[in-house]
Amino acid sequence: MQKCNKCRITIRGEKRSCPLCGGRIEGEAENPAFPVLERKAVTTSVFIKMCLFIAVVSEITLGAITVLNMDLFFATGIAAVSILFVLADIFISAYYRGNVIKLVTLQTYLIMFAVYDIDRHFSGRRWSLQYVIPFLFIILMLVTVIIGKSEGLLVRDYVIYIIVDVVLGSLQMIHVINGVNDFPIPAVISAGFLLIMAAYITIFKFNDLKNASMKYLNM
Repeated sequence: MQKCNKCRITIRGEKRSCPLCGGRIEGEAENPAFPVLERKAVTTSVFIKMCLFIAVVSEITLGAITVLNMDLFFATGIAAVSILFVLADIFISAYYRGNVIKLVTLQTYLIMFAVYDIDRHFSGRRWSLQYVIPFLFIILMLVTVIIGKSEGLLVRDYVIYIIVDVVLGSLQMIHVINGVNDFPIPAVISAGFLLIMAAYITIFKFNDLKNASMKYLNM
């Protein structure tokens, strides 16, 4: 055990100097009274700050390249948008890593918005509305159910996510009705599949839907 002859105290654990006078201590160190937790080399907060800084530097660099050479506007524009969405995905992953269904749902919505934004501003061919988004809604619905079953969750624990998918997926029909989607078959199939799932839940899982709705409304 270590001790300070000046203060006439004994010191538990391992110290380099006396905690009272800061003077020299004698004796052999012993195991600390409380367990010492290992600190991560890079915490989540530091990692996010590093990613944010890299994203800002990248955006500034891409902006400078675009000003110097406008012929690269298409490539730099896609790169700049991609960086923003990757940064947003990092934030989502860090914040919702404990809730797999919410994490997957938000990441899928982010991908949908990313492909739609890229298609709208840099392509204009509407492939995002015709193919990507309709199939992503179907995949998201199936993945939500699979994750819920694999984690042993009750239906009321994840039914709200399904209902939100149904509501947002049905909005595809706005583009179909307005004639924006030139190839509406995948969107109609996707919206129909989602509505069938909504009908199944409403008819056969009404109590779970009711309990989940009351839970989230109370929150």
